[in-house]
Amino acid sequence: MERFPQDRLLGIEIENWDGNGGVFWDGVLTRLAPNRTVFGVMNDDAHSLEGVGWQWNEFFVPERNNLPNVKCSIRNGRSLMYSITDRDRGGVMPSVNNITICRQTMAISVEVENYTKIEWFSCGEMVSQENSILVNDKQLMKYVRFVVTGTGGQVFSQPFLLLTA
Repeated sequence: MERFPQDRLLGIEIENWDGNGGVFWDGVLTRLAPNRTVFGVMNDDAHSLEGVGWQWNEFFVPERNNLPNVKCSIRNGRSLMYSITDRDRGGVMPSVNNITICRQTMAISVEVENYTKIEWFSCGEMVSQENSILVNDKQLMKYVRFVVTGTGGQVFSQPFLLLTA
């Protein structure tokens, strides 16, 4: 990873129609965390109009249409990634309404709607399927991230670095 200095490599495309769900990204995170992270992004691989609108990023900014705010959001991983898996059969995209990090209980909790499952990953392994996860759990190493699945697609979080690893 020395070829990609931190000031140049902020993010990596984690999925582009291959359905890997971030397997390569987990390898990068496992190698670099907790000292450094590489945030995930999703984009359409549109070679025609039918390829537009399947994957996108949602950046959390205090003010829309403000380039410095968007850049700050990108640099700090304040975003979610979306991937539609069912455009024509009436599937519903899950939505993440709130993410809470509680330092006192060492837990991360996610409020979601329209979902069939939630999975938490650490170093490439699925470690929980609950809406909350204790980050001081012995099975967690370096980082944790979640994927929320619904009948219409998936929402991917950015990694939460575990500095106690």
